[in-house]
Amino acid sequence: MLPGAGEALVRDLAPDVVIYAAGLTNVDGCEQDEARAHRLHCLAAKECLSAAAAIGGRAVHISTDHLWRGDTSMVSETTPPEPLNAYARTKRAGELAVIESVPDALIIRTNFFGWGLPWRQSLSDWLLNEFAAGRIVNAFVDTYFTPIEMTLLSKIITTLAEQDATGIFHVAGSSRLSKHDFAVQLAKAFGYSQELIKPVSLVEHQLIAPRPRDMSLATEKLTTFLGAVPPDIDTCIQTLADAAPARITTDNGEKYGID
Repeated sequence: MLPGAGEALVRDLAPDVVIYAAGLTNVDGCEQDEARAHRLHCLAAKECLSAAAAIGGRAVHISTDHLWRGDTSMVSETTPPEPLNAYARTKRAGELAVIESVPDALIIRTNFFGWGLPWRQSLSDWLLNEFAAGRIVNAFVDTYFTPIEMTLLSKIITTLAEQDATGIFHVAGSSRLSKHDFAVQLAKAFGYSQELIKPVSLVEHQLIAPRPRDMSLATEKLTTFLGAVPPDIDTCIQTLADAAPARITTDNGEKYGID
């Protein structure tokens, strides 16, 4: 995005709420071009959300669960970030830039899955397409997260915005599980063989960027604010299944992998 383009678009549309959700989710790609990641995760986020605030709109920034070293489970909103790679560094820089320019912004840290789009499929899309094709999937047994299905995430974000929530909120599922367990539960729910899922270890793989082994998020703040516990993994996967569209396959397993 060219400098000034985001501000011009926001001012032209004059929305009541701007949700900045753009991101380069290819972690290794961010490591190879941190300047590009910084432009999108930090500079463009600040530009768009500052413009929203300037016209009296609500500013909502979508961040990540990738902000820590991964040696602590279920981190809270007050746990100091310790970014381990360029993706995390630039996402944290975006948080700080947005908070500085829009003090009453809503910052959402999350990790979600759901039905993607033809030009950018999601983790669950890729897994289901691999299962359907009968291909073996490598899944990390030692990497943990608290994923949430994206339509459920969207409803929570809408509620937070409507109730004028500000500051940082962890919006995640209530189930902490490994990437391997996620793949297994997805296979079960959609009737695929678990024999297609090969358990592997993160430490055995030579990846360009270092990855945190535990990205699980505590959601007590969200639970207190909403008066309800976020959905567990069974609810999230069932919601995904209930909204299943026509399948779109891809051969690009690396891009949409489970790392």
